Amino acid sequence: MTAHSMEGYLSALTIREHPTLLVEGKNDKKTIDRLYSFVCSVEPGDAGPLVVDSTEVIKEPGGHGARQIVEMAYARAAAEGLSLGALVDREYREFDLRPDLVDRLVGHHTEAAALFWTRGHSIENYFFVEHAVLAFLTLQFSHVVNAASRAALSSTLPSVLTWCCAISLAARELAVIGRCEGLVGPDHWFGNPPTLSFDVSALTAGLQSRGASVDAEKFDRLVQEYLAIAGRVDGPTIRWAIHGNIGQDMLWAGVARIIQPWCRGAEDHEQIGSGHNDLKVRVSAQEWVERVESGDEEEPAALIAWLRSQREAA
Repeated sequence: MTAHSMEGYLSALTIREHPTLLVEGKNDKKTIDRLYSFVCSVEPGDAGPLVVDSTEVIKEPGGHGARQIVEMAYARAAAEGLSLGALVDREYREFDLRPDLVDRLVGHHTEAAALFWTRGHSIENYFFVEHAVLAFLTLQFSHVVNAASRAALSSTLPSVLTWCCAISLAARELAVIGRCEGLVGPDHWFGNPPTLSFDVSALTAGLQSRGASVDAEKFDRLVQEYLAIAGRVDGPTIRWAIHGNIGQDMLWAGVARIIQPWCRGAEDHEQIGSGHNDLKVRVSAQEWVERVESGDEEEPAALIAWLRSQREAA
């Protein structure tokens, strides 16, 4: 995939025949491709009139993050009269984290005409539900899905997600979120359904091995404080406040710990915990879109309206 400068990308938009939605990364693209197919009745494999680009196609100097690059491209395109839609991670904008965890948006958000925010921290937050977990397990590890394992998942996932939230917010406060990615495995979880606990000291050791300067006592204290804060709010607020990448790692490691009694061996346990990452995203994205279509999930109404408008204008 050829990467353009920002100017080159905007020039490419001027000669492109189809409308474009710019997103941050691969997971966003996989998810929006599925959403577009559902809401616009596009056959699988048919790109239709919409092109979904990720920031991999833009080479922008200056150390900007993916969200900033998308927002810059959107602003530049709007200033030049070019048609461009954009989807970015909400991150922690419009969240109050202390003394209580408060979501001040309580819904999807749109900036300007067509700059859309994810409902929670990032695209992965749409996947942090029992339905998405079961969809993947049923497809890839159907032998672990039975009445007993479903009950264990249903009763224990709230505990797992609360820890995901607390770790996310503590890591954010200590500015080590990026260092946490890829560190968490099933062995970080202990206890038994319906309540698991997380080994903060093991995560701290992993961070220190990566050169992060982390005070173990402070990290543990912050996690306990955020556990108490999360314990005072409802499940949806916790779900939307989890950091996407940390949450994805922690969630699936926790699922592996819950499902362990029904695994056929160590390979099952390991693969559920940390394998098949691309497939997990694809299955979870499809499951989210189906819930949106059926009305079982809050609809990103403005984004869907924009997608349909591009299809109808073609």
